[in-house]
Amino acid sequence: MKQRLGIAQALINQPRLLICDEPTSALDPIGRKQVLDILSAIRGQTTVVFSTHILSDVERICDHIAVLERGKLVLSGTLDEIQKQHRRNSFSIRFATDHEALEFSLSEELNRPTIELSLNGKVLTIVIADNSIGGQGIIDLLSKKRLAPERFEAMEPTLESLFTEVVR
Repeated sequence: MKQRLGIAQALINQPRLLICDEPTSALDPIGRKQVLDILSAIRGQTTVVFSTHILSDVERICDHIAVLERGKLVLSGTLDEIQKQHRRNSFSIRFATDHEALEFSLSEELNRPTIELSLNGKVLTIVIADNSIGGQGIIDLLSKKRLAPERFEAMEPTLESLFTEVVR
């Protein structure tokens, strides 16, 4: 209630700039939604500088994102711009059995320094740092090995994965 009251007090005079430091921390899901709805509602009238560690809140309401690491700007832009800039070929493949997933993960074509594999039971995650092989190349490799996965999904980078990548 104190946080909502503080935001209401700050907005009563319709400021052009509002600086919020962790406005949704320590709130329950309903309180978080209410605060985020308030901040979304003032879009276009008030510029909101929003500092938080809850990246899903950032994805939900922010038009422009900036990530600071030790006082330096390490990431900036809209979510779409940032995702395009840091896009990698990332795929999640779910096989029918653990054995099929393991067999595919051991493929010679995937044994490269620029390819990161993560095997979790029937699910193989592939992250390709260069353009050595793309989605079609992986599909061709699956076909060559006569493997038909249950699911093949190209993965978009999340703000959380991008944050982790740039602050390492």
